[in-house]
Amino acid sequence: MNRREINKKRKKGPKTVGPMIFNVLVLLSLSFMSDAVFAESIPQTADELWQGYDASSEPLDTHVVKEFEQDGIIIQYVLFTVGTFKEKPARVAAYFAYPKGGTKLPGVVWIHGGGQYARVSDVIPFAKRGYACVSINWGGKPMNGTESSQPNTNWGAVDPTQENNSGYTNMAPGSLYLDPVDSPRNNNWYLLGLAGRRALSFLEQQSQVDPTRLGVAGHSMGGMTTVRVASDPRVKAAVPRVGGQGFKSYDAWGIPGSALEFTNPELFRKTISEESQLPLIKCPLLFVSASNDFNAPMDDVVKSVALLPNQQKLMTFSPHLNHRFYPETEVCTYLWFDEHLKEAFKFPQWPKSELALRAGTTPVYEVTPDRPGEVVKVDIYYASDRHPVSRFWSGTEAVRSGNTWSAECPVFDAENPLYAYANVFYKLNDRKEGDPETYSISSYAVAFPEELKKASVAVRPLIKSRMIDDFKNGWRDWGRINEGNERSWEFQTFKLSDPRYSGEHGDRLSFEVRAENPGNVLGVELVTNWMKKGVPTLRYYAFVPIDQTDWQTITLSVEDFKTLEGAVLKGWNEVSSLSFKTLTEIKNDDRSPSMHWKGPVLEFKHLQWVTSSRDK
Repeated sequence: MNRREINKKRKKGPKTVGPMIFNVLVLLSLSFMSDAVFAESIPQTADELWQGYDASSEPLDTHVVKEFEQDGIIIQYVLFTVGTFKEKPARVAAYFAYPKGGTKLPGVVWIHGGGQYARVSDVIPFAKRGYACVSINWGGKPMNGTESSQPNTNWGAVDPTQENNSGYTNMAPGSLYLDPVDSPRNNNWYLLGLAGRRALSFLEQQSQVDPTRLGVAGHSMGGMTTVRVASDPRVKAAVPRVGGQGFKSYDAWGIPGSALEFTNPELFRKTISEESQLPLIKCPLLFVSASNDFNAPMDDVVKSVALLPNQQKLMTFSPHLNHRFYPETEVCTYLWFDEHLKEAFKFPQWPKSELALRAGTTPVYEVTPDRPGEVVKVDIYYASDRHPVSRFWSGTEAVRSGNTWSAECPVFDAENPLYAYANVFYKLNDRKEGDPETYSISSYAVAFPEELKKASVAVRPLIKSRMIDDFKNGWRDWGRINEGNERSWEFQTFKLSDPRYSGEHGDRLSFEVRAENPGNVLGVELVTNWMKKGVPTLRYYAFVPIDQTDWQTITLSVEDFKTLEGAVLKGWNEVSSLSFKTLTEIKNDDRSPSMHWKGPVLEFKHLQWVTSSRDK
């Protein structure tokens, strides 16, 4: 094949080449074409990137390594081919599960997060709810329940795993990449998108699966891959979780230099970025996230939802959490597929909401949910911190009038945006084993400084509060991790990042605790500069013996907080979050019984700043 034939073929055919034909085209063309000529074939839009790619054209060559049964669920450990790149096959391992005897089941592709691996515990919950689920081991780490002698993921001549971390921001050529010039096919997300689409083909070919009812979901990096798979026309529902939002190559509002750096940001934005992929998705999509997520900043998630075409779309956020969910948020993943793959559930429509700005008054966030008769409660939060991952969301009392819930959202600094969001809780009927009593969906609004000033809203004076939390509202302003687990738990708040509650020079941190079981050690953690680019995030600890059952007053100075390496906290001004947690959580070691908390979680009251004994 000469250059003229190649150029003629390129003009007639799509700009994108799939795994099978890529190998042929590149090998035959590189010896005849200059880089400049080859560059003409590089996709320049997200649509062009997938044009002409048929995920079912190349044999999967599926191999079942082993099969076993667990609680009525059949589980297979399988391998199948993603494609052939530079003459070497790329194969991924996976777990595939379905209820024993199941036929014509809806199928779900599950995509694990960064640093993780395909787990039996990911596919079983879907199988127990009547789905066939395949979890691809894209990261290549050893999978639980497998032996080192058994085959695992092998990407061959390419590497989109975290062993090649720079590949997620790369567009340039290199030994691990496909094209000899800058190209979206040189980005790891492209290869992971191919793996997800091939997993759909795997499901299509299973006798237990109805190929007309397929969905895709993923967590963290898996959520980011989900949006590169969800535009496949075979996908009928998608759920990206704490990942999948766009705008990573752009600075966050008011935070210069916060963007990720890409080798060719313009080409990335046009072709393989999340914001370029989202408009291609036609299936119903639900974003599942957390209000303070490091990987999926809330503001970007909201902007990304707006990029989706006019299909059904919703979002749900767990307040005060990072990369985790409460059960009322978690269950929405399964309910979304129940609705769109089974027609066995029906979500309400997106809540109507407005951040009302009126001259001389405090802004009010008004939320009017769909199906108000089914609403159990509405929680409303407001904030003004421009850093989304360390933003403190003030919980406030929502008042109902008719079918609308509302709450004041005061402005203390008109130079920062005013953010507001609501969680609307609905009663969950027909619950499956382990389901919570309610599920929640979220609404969101923001008013930027120019809007606040134009509306002449009231600006309240910022008054410092010595009382951080009196706990009269329980843990409303805290993220609760492992709540109810008596051996390992954590309660975290971002309140100290709010100027109303931040500490000053000379302050000491004081609180009272009461234990049902003495003899434990409480860890008090302060995190500084959480996820602020160019500034190290550090964790400082004070360890407090709990040696009595009566109320015990604890007072801690700056010098009491040290990193595990012994560095002393310099001041309160850089603190992003405060946590009360067990030693198991601090050491990340649940295997050592000596670290386990014994007895119920402590009772707390009067968390405050003190400067002398009279202030306690």
